[in-house]
Amino acid sequence: MFVCRNERAAKELKQDNPELPKHIRIVNATSMGQIMGAPPQRITVMPGVRLGDRLEGIPLHILLKNRQLTWGGLAVFIDLSRM
Repeated sequence: MFVCRNERAAKELKQDNPELPKHIRIVNATSMGQIMGAPPQRITVMPGVRLGDRLEGIPLHILLKNRQLTWGGLAVFIDLSRM
């Protein structure tokens, strides 16, 4: 799963990478509905995403990491948000 700062950034990433497999989700960091779903093993947080922002009262970084709990030690969390 790629987490983008807004809907526009998500659309640009999809357009720039049409070869990405369908099982790789590209989501908007401000949309709880897009983030929820099957728990991703790998999450890449793209530049510009503010992990301290809250969605429904929960900090984004906590919400994302909780999505990976089922993977245990196999989970990968890549934070590019500070680049």
